[in-house]
Amino acid sequence: MKEHHFLRGARVYLSGPMDSVASRADEKKFGWRNRVGDFLRAHGAIVFGNLFDGFGFADYPERFSWEEIAMDERERLQSPQKPLLPFLERLTRELPERWDNRLKKYVPNDDWLLWEFDEASFAGGKVRQAHESGEPPE
Repeated sequence: MKEHHFLRGARVYLSGPMDSVASRADEKKFGWRNRVGDFLRAHGAIVFGNLFDGFGFADYPERFSWEEIAMDERERLQSPQKPLLPFLERLTRELPERWDNRLKKYVPNDDWLLWEFDEASFAGGKVRQAHESGEPPE
């Protein structure tokens, strides 16, 4: 039987609740992401699981009128180095880059393109316009 390798080259982000983790150090060594990541990498997938070591709530409570929660205290005690919310905020202005092995340079990471379709009326379509990072869409 022929192997197809459908996962080879697939980019996978391992997502799960961060607030249920008692110890980030233990999670990095022994957590479920390690096992699932090992499995996916063995099948050729590119695994992103430790991109964000916290949410980065500290810059946002006033803007969103958030009440204090336990995660705020955890982030004060162990400041995130690659927090999720500032990363997502940057995505509103610019696309991240990825290494293109064929071109041997960094290029815009088009894996971050998001599509929204109205399934009830979707019968196919076409891209009317594309824009580069930093350019507002028309």
